[in-house]
Amino acid sequence: MSSERQLKNVTGAYLGTKVRRVKSGCRTCKIRRIKCDEARPACSRCVSTGRKCDGYGVWTADPTKSRLPATLQGPSVARNVHERHSFDWFLSRTSKKIPGVFEPEFWKTLVLQASATEPAVFHAAVALGAAHKREMLLATGTVALVPDEQECFILRQYNAAISHLQHHLAAGVDDKDSAHVAAIACMLFICLEFLRGN
Repeated sequence: MSSERQLKNVTGAYLGTKVRRVKSGCRTCKIRRIKCDEARPACSRCVSTGRKCDGYGVWTADPTKSRLPATLQGPSVARNVHERHSFDWFLSRTSKKIPGVFEPEFWKTLVLQASATEPAVFHAAVALGAAHKREMLLATGTVALVPDEQECFILRQYNAAISHLQHHLAAGVDDKDSAHVAAIACMLFICLEFLRGN
């Protein structure tokens, strides 16, 4: 028996060797712990084996560890009830109305994950949820068209999102995480501007 085989432990891994962790790639390849070629829209590894490529995104934790409903998890950046309510509105109503060119998973998973840790995305989602709610109330005649407290809240959230986004923009495109956060926040900004008629 060769000395290499003797170095294997019970699980079949070599003792004393470092395991390289994949830091980028699609979710499916990460779960399978294999190197992803990062082809878009689906990686070649998944396509060649007939698997569904779960895509790329901003995630830091193992998605199987937390299975609480989104409304129970709540972002750690929420400061008050009004923010929490507007974010819940975004999750339960707005995200279902604006899928556009993105799959619903973009809104339900990627935006939710990013908003849990990134204040720029969270405040952009809060602003979008609050603006959507205000538009619904305007359509029913519940609120007046003149600027009100809700409009001021939307603008404060929008400004907070832009303010938190500045350090991501300063990082440049070489920082992939910052680029992902900036792209998600900008998509929310675009939706907000469309909703507001700009």
